[in-house]
Amino acid sequence: MTKDKSFVNNMDQHSWRPKLRENIWHMRSDAEPDDPAFLITSKAKYELPAQYVRGFLKIRPYCTGHNSLSTIAEMTQTNADDLLVFFNTFSEIDLLYPDSCESLPLDRDGINQSLINIISIWAGELHSVYIANELAREQGLSRGILIGWMTEMYHYVKDFPLALQCAADSAEGELKLLLERYANEELGHEVFVLDTLRNLGVSAEEVASSTPLISTRAIGLLLRELLSDEPSATLLAAALLEAADFDEDNIGMYQQKLAELYNIPLNALTPYFEHQKIDFDLGHQRLLSDNLGLINITELDRLDNLINKLHDLKHAFELQSLEIKAYYGEPRNGRYVQRQAMKFHAI
Repeated sequence: MTKDKSFVNNMDQHSWRPKLRENIWHMRSDAEPDDPAFLITSKAKYELPAQYVRGFLKIRPYCTGHNSLSTIAEMTQTNADDLLVFFNTFSEIDLLYPDSCESLPLDRDGINQSLINIISIWAGELHSVYIANELAREQGLSRGILIGWMTEMYHYVKDFPLALQCAADSAEGELKLLLERYANEELGHEVFVLDTLRNLGVSAEEVASSTPLISTRAIGLLLRELLSDEPSATLLAAALLEAADFDEDNIGMYQQKLAELYNIPLNALTPYFEHQKIDFDLGHQRLLSDNLGLINITELDRLDNLINKLHDLKHAFELQSLEIKAYYGEPRNGRYVQRQAMKFHAI
């Protein structure tokens, strides 16, 4: 890419205000300048030198469409013409947000494929940071965090079918029947998580009197908001949240690892995975692929609302992992274990 070849369509390129499409970057914190880093978009995955990525991440926070190229250069102490080279490169890989979205064609098949692509990416992101996987990586987490994870799963699994029912209540026809079946199949599954908590030494009374963390509550509220607006988004949420596979050998090794790390019975989490297997055998992970024809959203404002709320939901689960570690990670922080509901007589 040379400075005299520009894809930025603006007479005064330094006044152009860059905005980016969804972009996810993977780079080791200790990466050497020439080590590989990766850019993931909804269209492709690119390998780039870590030094290049560090340079871009310095300017990325300001690429919101509100800051001109010259302003970004001033704020980041870089050269505006050098930044233009960055953005021309991004234009080549379709990373720049279009100047006018209204003029772009929207067809149902293309829309649904874009939805499938981004859900696959976000599901992978969730998997990589999910606290269940962190617990098996020997990263200094505690048994209390393991119990906290299961406690929040109890509240989430108990609430999930109620959120699904909101979708069913707002749907019609074939979609309504499908969502009612899905909600009914999820009812009562919290008993599997309760049995797991008992195996970890938590009594049923302790669980029943507990209240979910704010992030867990936020997940339920976001689900209700999203699924009431767009009932067919339930299929996308299922693809984002349901286990994509069920490998008994891997689960056995996972349980062995947790038993070694946290001094718990080898089969303590077996009831939790029984619940996961039930969902898998019912085909919940295939709801999107098996029923893609039930998604028919082509209006741009509805699509924007749908994607924004799915993105919020993804981040709410990431926030939940952080909050579980913060709340349950230090037993001497004075917080109640499990978290208690605030009642009138407490004041």
